[in-house]
Amino acid sequence: NVRVTALRGRGFLKEDDVLDVYLIIKLNSQRQTYRLEDQPPTWRTATIKDDTMPQWNETKDYFYIEPARDFLRVDVWEENAHSKDECLGSANFSLEKLLRKRFLEMELGDESSLTKSYVTLMCVRL
Repeated sequence: NVRVTALRGRGFLKEDDVLDVYLIIKLNSQRQTYRLEDQPPTWRTATIKDDTMPQWNETKDYFYIEPARDFLRVDVWEENAHSKDECLGSANFSLEKLLRKRFLEMELGDESSLTKSYVTLMCVRL
């Protein structure tokens, strides 16, 4: 069992606009079977408005994990009031590496390249 904390991000600027940013974090588990109540949770953070260096400091506990095989997928989204939210990029965090380092900053990527935007997670065993 682990506790994951979405700490902060940086580099969320588009042209002359400071973005309203939230994260969608999903445990991608290699477990083959689940009971309905054991489904890997997907977690959405709060939206941090008008901040190039958002700080979420939000925590989620994950159970029945296999750190050597499981990872967290982090998708970063811009919240738009008048149009569809836009994905700014993604990163995959190895649970094994995250537990070993405890804090890990990853650069986000989109379909073709790295974005120069970053997200930092923290992870500890329960």
